[in-house]
Amino acid sequence: MSKKGFDNVASFYDLLATLVFGKQLRKAQLHFLDSLPSNARILILGGGTGWLLKALLTAKEVKEVIYIDASQKMLDLTFQKNQESPQFEKVQLIHGTEEEANQYQNIDVLITPFILDVFTAQYLPIAIQNLSKILKKNGTWLLVDFDAKNTAKGISKAFVQLMYWFFTWTCSIPAKKLEDFEKEISHNYWNRIEAKYFYFNLVKAVLLKNREQ
Repeated sequence: MSKKGFDNVASFYDLLATLVFGKQLRKAQLHFLDSLPSNARILILGGGTGWLLKALLTAKEVKEVIYIDASQKMLDLTFQKNQESPQFEKVQLIHGTEEEANQYQNIDVLITPFILDVFTAQYLPIAIQNLSKILKKNGTWLLVDFDAKNTAKGISKAFVQLMYWFFTWTCSIPAKKLEDFEKEISHNYWNRIEAKYFYFNLVKAVLLKNREQ
């Protein structure tokens, strides 16, 4: 992902998501927030416009939040939404990609909301392996994204292909199709603890725990 990220759609991204999916994408991202540990070091990769950070800071007492997004415009919106929060002093806003995320260690919680779907099949195993290394033993990974198995045929497949066409055109994302990233994650010493499906089972929120390697 380039350092421009979703700059071209930042101003209307949330509106677009609501028009297409209603409240389902937000429900998916919020579903497991209460299950996350308190006073944790949390890294959010690809957090978007900042509404998720606002929900997190309201729901949980945090030790630190490292908030990374490839779009500076998304970070600007995040600052505007969260600067008045009593916990905002614990937040680092970082303009970057998974490469910047890989510089951190001993993270308690990793949150990846609709970001793994921009990685190509060739790069996805590398990205997942590197992201796995930033979490401490018994760390938690909250994955929220589209489900590859439930979007593999029929109207669902065409719908996902249309989304990839749109974001390739507007944001030059590298991926051209949806990969089964949860399967790849399971190869990297992660266990699924719980999952919840949304929007006709096309979207999933998955809580994972790493296991001893």
